[in-house]
Amino acid sequence: MLRSRHLASVFVVTALLLAHSVSAQAVDPCHPPFVINVVRAACRLGTAEARVKLGPGATVHWQLTGGTITAGQNTSNAVLAFFGSEQATLTATVTAGSCTASSSVAIALKEPFAVDALSIVPDPPIMNAPATIVWRYRGSEPPRVQHLRIGAVDVPLRESDRSYTFTPATAGPLQVNLTASTLAPVGRRHASSVGDPVPPSSVCTNAARDVGTSVLEFAPPSIDYFTADAISAPADSYTPLRFGLRETTDWTLTSALHNDFTQGHGTGSGDFTVDFVRDETVGHDTITLTASGPGGTATASLIIYNPPYILDFSADAATVPVGSSTTLRFRIGQTDRWTLASSRGNTITPATGTEGSGVDSGILTAVYQRSNPGNDVVTLTVTGLGGTMSMALPIQ
Repeated sequence: MLRSRHLASVFVVTALLLAHSVSAQAVDPCHPPFVINVVRAACRLGTAEARVKLGPGATVHWQLTGGTITAGQNTSNAVLAFFGSEQATLTATVTAGSCTASSSVAIALKEPFAVDALSIVPDPPIMNAPATIVWRYRGSEPPRVQHLRIGAVDVPLRESDRSYTFTPATAGPLQVNLTASTLAPVGRRHASSVGDPVPPSSVCTNAARDVGTSVLEFAPPSIDYFTADAISAPADSYTPLRFGLRETTDWTLTSALHNDFTQGHGTGSGDFTVDFVRDETVGHDTITLTASGPGGTATASLIIYNPPYILDFSADAATVPVGSSTTLRFRIGQTDRWTLASSRGNTITPATGTEGSGVDSGILTAVYQRSNPGNDVVTLTVTGLGGTMSMALPIQ
């Protein structure tokens, strides 16, 4: 058993020495083929180097399909720059005296290996509370080695890990670093083929990413939800406001229009219900909830709309014979769109408009033209952010 192992070791050493001797031989174009020393896999849009050993008086010309030669043309060392295709072909043509020979190598082009995302949840983390580091990769090959460093602490990782949960013990700045490689650790790599160089470190195989944050001593206040039972409230009405708070010691509610609340201030965290009471007759009101605690302040806002309204609606004539007309006059507010409609199908011009977005549109007019007999009812409908309202006007 020991003898067989010794023979195997001798065979491996002999093969490696043969590989080095073959790749070290000078190219003789009179006796092809010859070896191009270059990686067989590289990055898309990346670079690599290629080498041939030239004898006295020999020249070489490089050609790269799927890329370009950026340096070293007509020398023994060429620098290659690859395009975004899946494969490139490198050809070296060597001339010495009257002999010329060419050799080609196919190079597989892979998506560069990279740390696509690295984040901390929550960010910022809270002292003495669990936080999770989450990451993902992109590229043609999966990572074979991962290394995570949190502050000054090294964290062992398995190949399959894509998250790690930790609990910061101190407040202040924190740096997280992730490094990874698609190359297997030493002792797990396969031997190179004859003439192949050892794969160089490159963006195809190695990746790293840092993320910085600052650990908070206290959790910031959180407003989990803030809603109103109704999106609009007319004057002298109310609607309940509901909100949920965490990490909060004090909270306040304010109204941009100075409307009232059944409770405008409170303490603690939890779920709360407070009534909004509209005192002001007009205007859309912005309600702001502010939550405060040792970790800072949080705010949230919502709007209680004022319903659209009709201040006045009349006709110059209450009786309009067939073939005659009269002028309709109306004033509206808090309206995005208004319409006029006749129950008898008589003509109203204009029948719709967009005036009235403010508090008072002023007097708007439309012409009512009777073409059909019978008692008619003209309906004015106004629509706004706060809903819809209608008013009817009879015309004999």
